Amino acid sequence: MDTPPEPDFDRITRLISRFLKVEVSLISLVDASRQFFKSSHGLVERVGECTGTPLTHSFCQHVVVSETHLVVEDARMHDLVKDNLAVRDLNVIAYLGVPLHTPDGHVIGSLCAIDSVPRAWSAEDEAILADFACVVENAIALRMQSAKSEMLAEKNKLLANEFNHRAKNLLAVIKSLVNLS
Repeated sequence: MDTPPEPDFDRITRLISRFLKVEVSLISLVDASRQFFKSSHGLVERVGECTGTPLTHSFCQHVVVSETHLVVEDARMHDLVKDNLAVRDLNVIAYLGVPLHTPDGHVIGSLCAIDSVPRAWSAEDEAILADFACVVENAIALRMQSAKSEMLAEKNKLLANEFNHRAKNLLAVIKSLVNLS
């Protein structure tokens, strides 16, 4: 959450918009009170600079809770989301979202495609988005592993410094004992 934009993720959302011919595509990470857009394509043109929304404007929260795809052809007629403020405020009418998992299987967000007109999503559309979701999950896993490796390297550096310090102290004590004897 709240990390800066990254070209790899932005490339994916651009490609989704091109492949699926949608106005907006998002990589959305969801917590208990909001959704954060790790990447968005087409959203700035619609609403201005926006890095997230409260859950009152989130379809992605339903993907996270259900841990499965959400297919909405016309949000105005869909019982789950028809009262969501994204319909009124952001003109979200058609929505296709697939879950994004951490390496240990937790659903942390959604990769989604959005249109401002009703749309019948095909099985091919779902398959394309699911494939892109795997790419996003792999990128997230690599970043998590890299952060873990950096943390371990820092711990190892601290341990090595402590070991060197104690070894120098021990050698100083030994030298003092030799000098005394």
